Amino acid sequence: MALAATGVGVSPRAYALSPAALTVVDARPADTLANAWGVCTHYNFQKATYGAEVALTDLLLDLGVRHIRELLAPGMAAQRYGYQRLAAGGTQVESVMGVRGDGNTLTKARDVVNRRLDEITGFYGGIAGGLFAALEGCNEPNNDGVAADIWVPQTRRLSRAIWEESRKRPQTARIPVVGPALARPIGAGASTIEADYASLGNMSPYTDFGNIHVYPNGNSPSDLLDQFIAGARQSYPDGERLHTTEGGYFNALNYTGGANPIPEDVSAKYAPRHVLEQVIRGNRRFFGYEFLDDPDPSNSDRPSNFGYVRTPSIDPSTWSVKPQFSAMKNFLRLFSDRGASFTPTGLPLSVSGTTADYRSLLVQKRAGEHYLCMWRDVDLYDWDVPTSTGTYLDVTAQTVTVQLGSTAQVTIYRPSTQADPIRTIAPSTSFAVKLGGELVVAQIN
Repeated sequence: MALAATGVGVSPRAYALSPAALTVVDARPADTLANAWGVCTHYNFQKATYGAEVALTDLLLDLGVRHIRELLAPGMAAQRYGYQRLAAGGTQVESVMGVRGDGNTLTKARDVVNRRLDEITGFYGGIAGGLFAALEGCNEPNNDGVAADIWVPQTRRLSRAIWEESRKRPQTARIPVVGPALARPIGAGASTIEADYASLGNMSPYTDFGNIHVYPNGNSPSDLLDQFIAGARQSYPDGERLHTTEGGYFNALNYTGGANPIPEDVSAKYAPRHVLEQVIRGNRRFFGYEFLDDPDPSNSDRPSNFGYVRTPSIDPSTWSVKPQFSAMKNFLRLFSDRGASFTPTGLPLSVSGTTADYRSLLVQKRAGEHYLCMWRDVDLYDWDVPTSTGTYLDVTAQTVTVQLGSTAQVTIYRPSTQADPIRTIAPSTSFAVKLGGELVVAQIN
């Protein structure tokens, strides 16, 4: 492990407060939340919607996302165009550095990695260029129906090559290396995620951060997350040192297969919660999959409907943002607080009226204001696979009362719904909010 741990893993209920006496609750820097989220893109595809690199880049810059993740394609003009504009706007890239077959031999793996490192150093200026936040191993190597005695050595060779070749170069030696994420094995006779990480073995010699892919299958963003973290610790023993480089939902409500779609408004409510469920477990970064839809007039194709942007055709003039795009844009703007490092101060408070599904996290900005993030770990939609029909779940709003140690002005936000505050509360030592299925943020001045 080349880098020191960046945080301490905590249980999902570590910030659920007792309704008893006031407790000084530790705060994290608010910008941690803005920096914890990214989105998967595919400039490297250059087909269907991702071939419109100008519109794609415009939308990413409008969103304000700090990180994107995709395979690096050396020399590709469209990717270079997008990356240069994103770098100017402060967005960074987590770069996938190869595919499973590149690890057929260590010699081939080194050659593939060095071609990509040449692109990073020669065209983008290496770490000094500021674009690349991480170098990542191959994507889901266990997802091709290939036996473990084939995919495991291929994956380990490629990871070794990424580590060793990038550490040799001063321009890339300090760019963190993220290990490969495994897919959930599916199908008759498939293994388990725990068994596959056990087969992959300890990746610590070749990585700074571990990696998982977790799709909640239409349920709450916490679904399967603890199981996948536990499985991944076999390959990445420092459990808090994880990226989740894929996770999300699809909106194809005419789908008739075995997975579970959800409506766009539910995706919007889950999106901020998805980031926070990762953060409270100590995970460093979460990437939503994926940014753009592909055209699907029938609204029935699962892979075409994971996007944050609707794309009725490949013509960008027909595109429009989904509610989850707006939810994450609001989220990023609410917590963005770029600047020098600082040590947040805690806040004495207690919370009453909570139930077992209550979650919270306290953050602070450099100017001093605190933001108490509150949400409930509840499902919002149920999909019945046999009939291919869905039902909104009734989540009765829960009144939660927050008691403060001193008088404060409080402003309430619901980023999944709107950017502006929904309510301002006169200075007081306590306030009440109703928690349903979406994130509620109380700014405390």
